[in-house]
Amino acid sequence: MAPVVEVSDAGHCRSLLVELNEQRLRGQFCDVTIIAEDTKFRAHKNVLAASSPFFKQALAEEPTQPTPAQVLELPGAKKRCCCVTGPWS
Repeated sequence: MAPVVEVSDAGHCRSLLVELNEQRLRGQFCDVTIIAEDTKFRAHKNVLAASSPFFKQALAEEPTQPTPAQVLELPGAKKRCCCVTGPWS
């Protein structure tokens, strides 16, 4: 068996976040749309869940077989706010 070699890149975390944000800005791989009043924000569910306990819980409660547009109301928002998830969002 070959010896295990550990490789570390101190800049990997930052470059990963930069790439995820660039993908979001291009609309690539976005699987959720946050709607606040008349403004829409495309996002990645995994990034929302990893950065917010609220979204982690809310998105984990989604049905396993989503309908074409699954609406998740966000309670406690000062403005009308929801997430729309689905293969097209």
